[in-house]
Amino acid sequence: MSVLTKILKPFDRFLPEENRLELIWLLAKMEFSKRYYDSVLGLFWALINPLMRVAVYYVAFTYFVDAGGDIENFGLYLFSGLILLMFFSEGTSKAMKLLKSKRHLSENAQFERMDLFVASSIGSLLGFFFSCGAFVVFSFVIGAGFPSTVVYFPILAINMYFIVLGFSLIVAIIHVFFKDIDQLWAIINLVLFWTSPIFFRGDKIAEVLPFLPYVNPFFGIMKNVRAVVIHGTMPDFFFLAYSYIYAFVVMFIGVKLFRKYSHKALEKTI
Repeated sequence: MSVLTKILKPFDRFLPEENRLELIWLLAKMEFSKRYYDSVLGLFWALINPLMRVAVYYVAFTYFVDAGGDIENFGLYLFSGLILLMFFSEGTSKAMKLLKSKRHLSENAQFERMDLFVASSIGSLLGFFFSCGAFVVFSFVIGAGFPSTVVYFPILAINMYFIVLGFSLIVAIIHVFFKDIDQLWAIINLVLFWTSPIFFRGDKIAEVLPFLPYVNPFFGIMKNVRAVVIHGTMPDFFFLAYSYIYAFVVMFIGVKLFRKYSHKALEKTI
């Protein structure tokens, strides 16, 4: 039994046997295992990858750009933003070609195709939680610790999950009909990366582009994650509600598109 299987095994007992939820969980574990066991570093990559990225960006934006001078705990500020964007980028990019890569399951009339995306997004969520583990280690190493408001974090993680799932359904359908969406999606992710409050304060970005906090789905979530995990303050409930509405609108569009075009999309993957 692999280390990863041992880690995830205790969660199996919470699911009823031989039903849809169990199948989704099994698929999610397979997706997560494949993602890291295809790598030489294996599961440790889930911890090392975000730490290496933070180290590079921290040095660049602290010593060369001097962007974090007015941001308290800039290392944690940077880390929290990066792992949220990594969750979104990796989750949606992986789901884009899911109908084709899992065609043997998609063609099964007894299998609900949408479960592939639910499971894939759960697999990405597991990767996100391992990145959060790296964040915890980093936080204690620098002596920051965690405030009691961290109990709000699961609510924000669930919000991110629905955003990833909704966009995954949308880009997967579009990809079948327009192959170039993968290049376009890479550009969109790049735009999101540089228009999100990762390296700079959100209020400064909003001064230049006042509409951005309402268009970029990560503005409110990043603000609230940092509030409850770093600063020990209550989340901004307006942005919390807005982020959930945003997520459910994206989910609604994704489900509608998937229900309407998944059969046609499946024909084009053959």
